[in-house]
Amino acid sequence: MDTVGPPPLIADSATLVVGAFLIVLGAALQKRWLDGAVAIVIVGAASVTTQLVKEVLPRPDLVGAGSGLTEVSFPSGHVTITVALAIGAYLVAPAWAQSWVAALGAVWVSTVAGAVQALYWHRPIDVVGATLLTGTCALSIVVLARRSAPRSLRPIFAPAALPTLLPAALAALLAASREDSWARPLVFSVAAWLSAVVLWLTLQALAAPKTQSLDPAGPSAVGGARIPHRRSLYTPHSPRTSRTRGSSGRLPRPSTR
Repeated sequence: MDTVGPPPLIADSATLVVGAFLIVLGAALQKRWLDGAVAIVIVGAASVTTQLVKEVLPRPDLVGAGSGLTEVSFPSGHVTITVALAIGAYLVAPAWAQSWVAALGAVWVSTVAGAVQALYWHRPIDVVGATLLTGTCALSIVVLARRSAPRSLRPIFAPAALPTLLPAALAALLAASREDSWARPLVFSVAAWLSAVVLWLTLQALAAPKTQSLDPAGPSAVGGARIPHRRSLYTPHSPRTSRTRGSSGRLPRPSTR
């Protein structure tokens, strides 16, 4: 029977290519070249790292075990593609659209993570591990590009997280359901929702507290709040004018003439 589900359950390679193209297009329309480059590096690095981990990590040789217990399935490549593209879209999205991108990305990740488990393609640790691996790649690359540490995380159950994580929980329950069991789908849905939580925490860490964009021309607001513009880390330091203090240590008063 043919697989039915959202990308990348079908046409995973095409999903990766089309998603990368849309990220580049979004960055080009806003002239945020550095954001787009970092997003593409994240997608490529996460995909390559996932395949390398599959080649390196061994699988136990269990006597009489089925292929599902011996095949190399950690981490999930489908979940890696989904998480990487969601992070890339978030990085190049305008400030006013980032909340929507985060919510849709969480629903997409939880749906794919639940579906690959319900199809018995992957185990719970595979989908959570893929999300953690991709998030680690994204944080490492963005920290190197910004030359600054990620921001502190909000509590998972903060009011700001509810619009993102509640739809993701519902999507996980629906995607992980099976007609022949109820206990396993419950475990699958929890793992899928945890993947969405890891994605949400990663996006919160990627949102810099003083500048949302890596590019100086990018958006200067997070969550609708205006943020003072900060000099880019990638432009030469411009000399600032200074006022000379007097012998008393106070600044001289301007002349009233």
